[in-house]
Amino acid sequence: MFAVVGTTVDYATIRVKPALRSYYDSLVNKKDDWLKLPEWSPIQVLDEEALAAKHAREEELYRSVHNLKKES
Repeated sequence: MFAVVGTTVDYATIRVKPALRSYYDSLVNKKDDWLKLPEWSPIQVLDEEALAAKHAREEELYRSVHNLKKES
């Protein structure tokens, strides 16, 4: 009885392992696609150009705030 159960488990493991591996790889390799935010969401993933524009706006705002503090 133990030999039959052991052989069945071994055979099932050999058959299921490649399927589970491909399923796991499909989940892990789609890091960018696992969470898509809607267009109306206030949280946005920025590309390099948008990120550079955001940093430029923040730098300009930072300079204007510090200029106001110096004038006061």
